[in-house]
Amino acid sequence: MKCHNITNRGAWDRRVGMAAGGGNLVTGLKRRGTGCPMAQYDRLPPPARAWIAAAVLPWSAASVARLWRRLARDCAGDVAQITARLDLAERRTLAREAARVRRSGAGLHANWAAPRPAPGARPGARRA
Repeated sequence: MKCHNITNRGAWDRRVGMAAGGGNLVTGLKRRGTGCPMAQYDRLPPPARAWIAAAVLPWSAASVARLWRRLARDCAGDVAQITARLDLAERRTLAREAARVRRSGAGLHANWAAPRPAPGARPGARRA
């Protein structure tokens, strides 16, 4: 089955204010096309698909498949150990990216320091 990208990526990028094809311009993670992402996702083992669904970062099926194969070899196929090591890889990636973003000074916004409303509070209501 052949996959086709039917979206007009350039128009979408302009609409949301991103550089053409740039996406998140702060990250240093590599971005490249690797064929049909849905077909790659479908080829993953069910525990790997479940892990991707719960992951914090937007992992590609190709990178998870690569890690899964290596970890399955290292962990003798133990799914619990493999998912624990995937969690560790994600935590390390998050820490590395957070440190890089902090160093760059990017992403600082005045509203980020504003207090958040209490859960269940009405929008615009004053705090007691």
